[in-house]
Amino acid sequence: MKYPCAACGSEISSSESLFDYDGHHEHEYHEPSGTLTRILLFQEAPGCHLSGGAISDYTWFEGTTYRFADCLNCGANLGWRYYYGERRAFFGLIRGALTER
Repeated sequence: MKYPCAACGSEISSSESLFDYDGHHEHEYHEPSGTLTRILLFQEAPGCHLSGGAISDYTWFEGTTYRFADCLNCGANLGWRYYYGERRAFFGLIRGALTER
């Protein structure tokens, strides 16, 4: 299955790249504002580019930092790239920012 950007249709990642964290590749968390956000985890997301520096505030995954992950084609914010350990990372992409094909 392919996961394109909901805003422009550009391919972001695929089911082959889904990543399990604590036994699941889909998680839901509350933003500091209280908004519920559902994310899918991917090892790779070649349709994303990263913006901003590493942030450690309000991380949903203990011991990680993150950067913003945006659509390479249209610039829509799709989620985050999380970093943990030495040279290890994964993408947490907002479920509603992606479609399935």
